[in-house]
Amino acid sequence: MKGDRQFAAPLFFYIKTVDPMQIMFKENLLALISVFFLSTLFLVFSSCASYGSKPASPLSITIRPADKSLMPQDIREGDTLVMDVTVLSMADLDRVKVNLKLTGGIMLVQGDLSWTGSMTKGESKNLLITVKIPEMGHGKIKGTVVAKVSGNIRFSDSASFIPGKLAKEKSTPLPLKKDGRGRPIIEHRL
Repeated sequence: MKGDRQFAAPLFFYIKTVDPMQIMFKENLLALISVFFLSTLFLVFSSCASYGSKPASPLSITIRPADKSLMPQDIREGDTLVMDVTVLSMADLDRVKVNLKLTGGIMLVQGDLSWTGSMTKGESKNLLITVKIPEMGHGKIKGTVVAKVSGNIRFSDSASFIPGKLAKEKSTPLPLKKDGRGRPIIEHRL
């Protein structure tokens, strides 16, 4: 069989020698990329609002003595003092309502405990009230501001001032809605 040729191809085994420095470089590069990726994920998720957090209300209220040098711990029983209630709006709002509540024997000497009106973005409204601190105990001045925008959408904030205490209570928005499980829902939209 002259026309039939059979080739017996030699079988070569390819053996690659590996440099240990290349392996270390590849492992270090992989580790570096992993650290970069994980740190980027951490930064992205830590900058996002956490689950259950809510945006800040465009309204804020503060209560403090009109005399800025007067500290809460300097106020004594029986003192009469002028209090400055400041409401700040960070949005244009038509129906803003401020209510003040005096408890623990604090008596109103002069001023109004409520105000209703409209506010523009960046505007602040100051209410001055004169109160008498009771002889027994210190009482509490609590202020609440609520703005109804439309339908069930409301913005709110509250603050308290306790004469004789070093710090006022933390300002907290009021829960106005509840979810299907009865937990409070606070919505803020602009």
